[in-house]
Amino acid sequence: MIDTAKQQQRFIDALVSADGNVSAACKRVGIARATFYNWRDTNTEFAERVDDVREKILDELEQSLRDIARDRTDADSFKALRLILEARGRGRGYGVRAADVTTGGQALPPCKIVWIESGEQIPDDYDY
Repeated sequence: MIDTAKQQQRFIDALVSADGNVSAACKRVGIARATFYNWRDTNTEFAERVDDVREKILDELEQSLRDIARDRTDADSFKALRLILEARGRGRGYGVRAADVTTGGQALPPCKIVWIESGEQIPDDYDY
């Protein structure tokens, strides 16, 4: 008989090493994605552990993005991290586009990003 708790722990470990990629973690552990979703939907503790892994990964991505922006280096990495955060970090506001209701629903022009931690602005000529 399969010990589900041990299998779930193996999945969590695989999820960490797969940088949060569910498909890759399922493959490493040898379970179907449907099994993962069943565990997540029926086991609150497991779902919380999965969320913790994802939150830690987002924290690391945000820190990397801040480091790159602060150093004003490696524009390609900055773009890549921004895209990842837009895809995975919607719960933190990444990828959300705001529109001013007074514009008739049209998007607002791009805004400068201000890094509150350092008080510095990304230069206007920064390619992102």
